[in-house]
Amino acid sequence: MRAVIYTRFSTQQQREASSEDQARNCRGKIEAEGWELGKHFKDEGISGSTTERPGYQAMLAASLAREFEVLVIDDLSRLSRDQVESERVIRSLEFAGVRIISVSDGYDSVSKSRKLQRGFKGLMNEMSLDDLRDKTQRGMAGQAIKKFWAGGKPYGYRLVQVKDGARLDSYGNAAVIGTLLEVDETQASIVREIFEKYARDYSQRAIAAMLNERAIPSPGSAWRGRTIRRASGWMGSTLNELLANPLYRGELVWNKTQWLKNPDTGRRTTRPRPQSEWIAHAMPELRIISDELWQRTLARRARAALRGDHVRAGLLLAGHPAGGGAKFAFSGLMKCGICRSSLVIIGGQNEFRAYGCSGHKDGGPAVCSNGITVRRDLLESRLLIPIKRGLLTPERVAAIEQRVNQKHAKRPKIVDNSARIRELREQVGNMTEAIASGLLKASPALAERLGGAEAELARLTAPVVKPSARILDFPARLAARFNKMVDKLEEYLARDPNRARAALREIVGEIPVFPHESGKYLVAKLGLSELFLRAAVGSDTERSMVAGAGFEPATFGL
Repeated sequence: MRAVIYTRFSTQQQREASSEDQARNCRGKIEAEGWELGKHFKDEGISGSTTERPGYQAMLAASLAREFEVLVIDDLSRLSRDQVESERVIRSLEFAGVRIISVSDGYDSVSKSRKLQRGFKGLMNEMSLDDLRDKTQRGMAGQAIKKFWAGGKPYGYRLVQVKDGARLDSYGNAAVIGTLLEVDETQASIVREIFEKYARDYSQRAIAAMLNERAIPSPGSAWRGRTIRRASGWMGSTLNELLANPLYRGELVWNKTQWLKNPDTGRRTTRPRPQSEWIAHAMPELRIISDELWQRTLARRARAALRGDHVRAGLLLAGHPAGGGAKFAFSGLMKCGICRSSLVIIGGQNEFRAYGCSGHKDGGPAVCSNGITVRRDLLESRLLIPIKRGLLTPERVAAIEQRVNQKHAKRPKIVDNSARIRELREQVGNMTEAIASGLLKASPALAERLGGAEAELARLTAPVVKPSARILDFPARLAARFNKMVDKLEEYLARDPNRARAALREIVGEIPVFPHESGKYLVAKLGLSELFLRAAVGSDTERSMVAGAGFEPATFGL
């Protein structure tokens, strides 16, 4: 049997060597069982409360591709510390035919007590995470009350540790009792410039592009809550939080928001806390901008918000409500090959909407040089060509047919038992009549024989739910039905873009998109194929393509 290892450690609780410690423990189990050692999937420095872990996602993808039969982990908390997510992924892996072994806590998914064991363990893991979160929150609140800083480094400031010589740490040095902020004048001048330009009606994207052109270092390129690094540099969206931060006018406010995980998407999102829970201090020594500039900025933000309301109202009247998830099947699946940003709708209306790199859009050419855009309808129609070809190969259709036939074979068979039923009825009737007439004397043996005949008769005459003719005929017409669905793939994808994205992600994964050196094309890579997408509106240029390897058949509701 092929066995793989998954390990994870969190920087808040474990050291980096923990990943290898876990793997060594897992390898010992694999060697003892005589299994074939496969890949080692790992995530380092990532919390178990999120599913957005590259190693975790790669392991799940490998399980769907049937690349292994056994998953070995050190303990169940390595999969997830969220009880719901832990149960969901374990059931998904078991459904895919994967056996799960957790070495330290003795979990084995073939055990009859597995559900009780993992339910208890999952509850304990989640309670442990809640307890850690509460303790951390209390500690940070205590620091904020003392006017210490209890967060990451804000742009425009440097962090200064405060030590108490009367208290020693475990190394005998003066203990750190807190962290204060101190204005960093170099960055503070950039903050003032951002506020001034924004108050003078420069757009956030224009400001970001100017900063990037001057190679001004940005606050950071890693985005909170994401495991994939996006384009580095200033982005228009980066400035939202900066322009709303009261710290720049000398007011420290802590605990205004909290992070909550959406149970449907697994993504973390912020929610405002009641003002009664805020901890606020006036700290004029931290002021970077004047009250006059702050008020001008607030006025500009109010005007921008009003324009946004008008735009959303116009979209609603036109039948395009804002929000509600992805509008298009390929949203979020295409990634710029230069900066790793998503391709998003850049502009245009209706069929003239165009996809382009969000890194270039929000940060300008200094962040990403990929400024090529392609009309949405042309791009999506080209992408569907190799996907359709990949799904319509005889091997793919046969794989789908095999899966459905396997499930169909497990359905109860309809057997003609009429002759046996007549025979049993005669036997029961004859024995009953013989006993009643005195020809046969009642005995334990006779009673057992009569009872057995009656029980078999009851079983054979019990109502049976017969499968409909449509279900009985389904395997025979599966190939034709599947071919028809693939032929109308655009129609199925348009019905439910969110469900379509999940199916497409299972088939092709992420789609890297690179600008062609000519500057006239975007090149999308699907497996072993390369798809050339002409930037010029209305062009039908297309080069020869071969469906890439690694396509996994999707049933699209079969």
